[in-house]
Amino acid sequence: MFLDAKNLSFSYGGAKTLSDCSFSLAPGKLTIITGPNGSGKSTLIHLLGGLLSPSAGEILLDGKNISSFSHIERACRVGVLAQEKPPALDFSVAERIMMGRFAHLPRLFAPGAEDLKAVAEVMEFMGLIPLKDKPCNRLSGGEYQKVLIASLLARKTAVMLLDEPTSALDPAGALRTMEIFKEQKENSAVAIVTHDLASAAAFADELILVKEGRIFASGTPEEVLTAENITAVYHCNAEILSSSAGPVPIFR
Repeated sequence: MFLDAKNLSFSYGGAKTLSDCSFSLAPGKLTIITGPNGSGKSTLIHLLGGLLSPSAGEILLDGKNISSFSHIERACRVGVLAQEKPPALDFSVAERIMMGRFAHLPRLFAPGAEDLKAVAEVMEFMGLIPLKDKPCNRLSGGEYQKVLIASLLARKTAVMLLDEPTSALDPAGALRTMEIFKEQKENSAVAIVTHDLASAAAFADELILVKEGRIFASGTPEEVLTAENITAVYHCNAEILSSSAGPVPIFR
């Protein structure tokens, strides 16, 4: 399933947040979106997921405008992991992960065998079995981040859009998460927003560098992560080191 952004623009009130952004997501490709704070990365993810409507341009899901799908149809095809705090209510870990399956359930129907199996498999895969009965509002930030990732995986969508999925994780957890979505790209179109340029260099098939609401550069990590681009976007100097995992910027 392909997701195409064509000349996307978006404004909050009178302030333009994104301008004329175009790119495509497809299975087999992991796209990473990066850029400074306030450059429009999260807004872009929300637009792609149909959570916001563009001021101009369009988003096509397999050739059809995403707005033509119902909320349920879209949720079955496109999964979005937004930045989210633990809920005030005491949903258990297992219950929160099961929420990822709700789009597949007929209204007012209880989860079936397939849903229970999907949740059990993803809890085991993410190492969450020991926490399955723990209330989410008693989890650490990193633990809850894993629950959100598990809920997205349980939905099994053809497109996965993630906003800072590793922000609350330790280095080992962040690495494991990126490896998981590198594997997921074989069956799903995956796009991840991150500030971690080292991870972007190591895992991206396509890297999109955003500046002030526009795509400043896109391509392979080697093409995008240059000293000149980093200076222009982040307004600081950087030295680019070569490694087996890709270019590594050292800020100075």
